[in-house]
Amino acid sequence: MNFIKDKWKGLNLPIEKFNDVVRLGNFQPNDVSWSKFMPLTCSLISKDLTETLVKVCEVLTADPPGANARIKFDIFKETYLYLITQIDKSTSRKYAEDVCNYLENNWV
Repeated sequence: MNFIKDKWKGLNLPIEKFNDVVRLGNFQPNDVSWSKFMPLTCSLISKDLTETLVKVCEVLTADPPGANARIKFDIFKETYLYLITQIDKSTSRKYAEDVCNYLENNWV
């Protein structure tokens, strides 16, 4: 986590926001997953879950800037379900899983 914290400071980002992400994600010093840290960080600069997911897709896509920010569905699903449990506690896990099943069966 020190590596991430040093990079955060190097970008002159507010250390309070870093601490918020660490607290929200319940990250331990030797156990920080990029696939969880990055979406929580995106949530700090987004107005809602949809905007957070768009930012996550934009960070992870291999598509060129300006194109659709496509990512593998498994990564999207993992991120969506994680964010539901961390930042959008008003949505039930069952509902989120139903949404993912619908998307997987009808759009993927």
